[in-house]
Amino acid sequence: DGIRDRSPSRGLGDVYKRQIFIRCFKDRVEYFNLFENRDHTISLDQLLDQLEGEKPDLLSYLVQLSSLNKSIKKQFGNTEYYPLILVYPDGVLTTELLLVVIDQIEGLNYGLEPMLPHWNVPYQELEFQG
Repeated sequence: DGIRDRSPSRGLGDVYKRQIFIRCFKDRVEYFNLFENRDHTISLDQLLDQLEGEKPDLLSYLVQLSSLNKSIKKQFGNTEYYPLILVYPDGVLTTELLLVVIDQIEGLNYGLEPMLPHWNVPYQELEFQG
């Protein structure tokens, strides 16, 4: 399918054969939580509330990714399995807020990608074994 290779499962490292996509718009942030296996959308106001400590779902997710990243690095070292968060920056404020948060969480690696006009990430159900 072009997203996952056909090699046999290597356990924890397989979780990161896919990048983590976070799409930032002017008024919201969209992301797929691989631990819950579902999409999330939060408004700019909700993001600001989360940064102030109110029900910080996105922040908790990023911390979970960091923890998983550390487990993967411990198991595999600095290899191709090192995860990458791809941020699609269509909204300047939401992108800047998100990147400030990501920079504060040790162990997260990100890249900025151009926004695609008809963006659709073909996630399949993932079974996390942690």
